[in-house]
Amino acid sequence: MNPVRIKICGITRSEDAALADAMAVDAIGFVFVRKSKRFVEITEAARISREIGPFMQCVGLFLDDESALVEQAMAEIPGLLPQFHGREPASFCDQYKRPYIKAMGVAEGMPGSEELAAYSNCAGFLFDSNAPGGLGGTGHTFDWQQLASRDSKHGARPLILAGGLNPGNIAEAIKRVQPYAVDVSTGVEMSPGIKDAGLVRDFVTRARQAAAAIT
Repeated sequence: MNPVRIKICGITRSEDAALADAMAVDAIGFVFVRKSKRFVEITEAARISREIGPFMQCVGLFLDDESALVEQAMAEIPGLLPQFHGREPASFCDQYKRPYIKAMGVAEGMPGSEELAAYSNCAGFLFDSNAPGGLGGTGHTFDWQQLASRDSKHGARPLILAGGLNPGNIAEAIKRVQPYAVDVSTGVEMSPGIKDAGLVRDFVTRARQAAAAIT
């Protein structure tokens, strides 16, 4: 199996981004949703992004936002990968002419193949434990068996697993789902938006060990 990619989401501080960079994490996420406890201004996220290495992917999380906000973030953070976490239709996501991640809340069940197929230009689907169209970061898991038993249409594009992941359950999650990537926020925090360095290191180490154990 290829190594599982790791994204640390809800970054609000330079030191947390620097730790992710030092541990060669694949991506960090900035939450541009004002009602989130992990909200960060675009200008601050842009400043943080300039402090990390060139191979770190920056992801911007949006929730049914105006196009102007998305465009501002992409302009101020070159190479930003949008992650649409609300009920944005494919036409909205496609208009920016760049790859994007579409989050799917599964609290009310898995989305159907037709719903996923509508996002034909999506670079990858992120499955989270929130209700459809809701904000993640709940700290709760969902029934991973829904993804482990997914059909070929669900697995046609990279699958990103989120929702309640932490150092204690990441190995089991990777073993059962075998995702392209994992996305963690609450599970490595001491408080919302403030990462715990020990938990981050533990999570990354255990995720890599679990991926290496799968043949």
